[in-house]
Amino acid sequence: MGGMGAWADTMNPTVKMTYVDKGNADTSYGEIAAGETAKAGYNKIDGGSVVMAYEKWGCNWITYLQVDASSLPSGATVTGATLTYDQSGSTDSKRATTVGAGYNSSAWSSTMTFNTADKTITKVGTTQSTSTTSSSTFETKSIDITAAFAGDADNIVTILLYETAAAGCYIKNPAVTVTYITGAVAKYDYELNAVDGLGTKIKTLASGNEFEGMSVTAYFPYMFYEGGTLYTTATTPYSATLDKDNLTKNITYTEAASTIVAYMEGEAVSSESDEDANCSNGKWGHVVGGKKATLATLPRGKYTATIYLKANGNRSIVLRDEANADNNTNTISSLPISKSSPAGVYTTDEFDIINTTTIVFTGYTTGENKSNQSADIDYILITKTGELPVSATVGGDGWATFVAPADLDFSGVAGLEAFTATTNGITVELTKVDNVQEGTGVVLKGTAGSYVIPFAVSSSTAKGDLKSGAVADVEDDDAHVYYGLTMIDGKATFAKVATGAIAAGKAYFMLDAAGAREFLTIAGEEATGIETVKAQINNNRYYNLQGVEVAQPTKGLYIVNGKKLLVK
Repeated sequence: MGGMGAWADTMNPTVKMTYVDKGNADTSYGEIAAGETAKAGYNKIDGGSVVMAYEKWGCNWITYLQVDASSLPSGATVTGATLTYDQSGSTDSKRATTVGAGYNSSAWSSTMTFNTADKTITKVGTTQSTSTTSSSTFETKSIDITAAFAGDADNIVTILLYETAAAGCYIKNPAVTVTYITGAVAKYDYELNAVDGLGTKIKTLASGNEFEGMSVTAYFPYMFYEGGTLYTTATTPYSATLDKDNLTKNITYTEAASTIVAYMEGEAVSSESDEDANCSNGKWGHVVGGKKATLATLPRGKYTATIYLKANGNRSIVLRDEANADNNTNTISSLPISKSSPAGVYTTDEFDIINTTTIVFTGYTTGENKSNQSADIDYILITKTGELPVSATVGGDGWATFVAPADLDFSGVAGLEAFTATTNGITVELTKVDNVQEGTGVVLKGTAGSYVIPFAVSSSTAKGDLKSGAVADVEDDDAHVYYGLTMIDGKATFAKVATGAIAAGKAYFMLDAAGAREFLTIAGEEATGIETVKAQINNNRYYNLQGVEVAQPTKGLYIVNGKKLLVK
């Protein structure tokens, strides 16, 4: 690795500048001299292309630069390239501006128009922001464009400059400095690792190879989530320099609270992100309306959500369950961020998850402008703050139906038994179970009262035929009939009910309407009373004890209007 014969030098390649305008797509602006201004408009990166974010604002421009380093000595290799330029405040003089850079394989031309320009882009370097809002005030900025020269045979590259804030800006005086090496060049490998307090490697944060004698700057996160554990570091700044004498560098991390159950980087919500050494993984996400990402599937419990807002919030953003991510309903928790919120860390109030729920993080909000919500975030995480106990109530009659909101263990609950239930359309068979799987409907029998049910370590796979009760779950059509637990003359029975009588958290049978009986008897179960659900059997008709309607009753015992009647 001696790098024998290698030497380094710098040069300033020729830089040409123009811009294109979607609003005047066929107009060529020609080559623009260094002291004059080109325009960079409000764009976003979408699938590897620069696209116009809001065309109606009339700032739909892209600045193009040709950087011609073809005069490099034969065999030279570019090891560094820095673009410097002057950047103004917004064209309307109302706000600061932020400019990003990228490159593509197009050939620059002084007659380039929007219709002939290549808008594909590979981002490079970090975005640059002004402190000024004035369109006539310029600040000198620099962007590392070294990556644009990698593998470029002729050392002539096309650079695109685009504005990421809500207006355009002016660009002038572009210049590039290139560092290169000629002669015999050796390479070495480098690695940046996260390790624990004992020096054991948790993961590799960055790796690669670079030319000997040239330093490498690698960013590392101040936190990351790995294998269900959140790790944080106190090491700053969040970058490391690696050179030929320091091929491996270790950053010590410690485990955060074990109650952190989900973590997401901001750019996972949006395809738009920018390098930023102050962010947890060197990037941040621009969360816009209509963008959403699955954050986690959470079991029953109590939780809070924490978000790190990188820049001022523009609108509020929310957590929703997956089924309602797009329709502005069932918000689980509104993150405490509004248009005036400054950068910083924000935590929600505690919220409850009743049944296992997939949580979506979204920029949707209510109102006509729901697609125009945005916020720049670094990360979002969810912390479990406690368990949410499961309780079940049995009424004075000693019976109830119940739908388990989590995996539950009934084996040690004194005075209470749980049964799965199956039916052949005539009778109901009950099977005693100790462990119940989440979402399973069961019949409960026991002393009247309220019971706290422990969570199960493992659950039974037996579910029976009972369905989860809630009005939204019930198909109210002529093809089905529904049976809820009720009481007919002292016997526990499932009788026909209206769909609105099936409450959330209760269970029911659903059978085909064809040939359906008025009630289903529970085999072998005598009841002393029952939790009442409105039964639809008060019709002055006669039914035998199997629930079959009898048109001409003879001597015997019948059910009429929910009571036994002896015909002599």
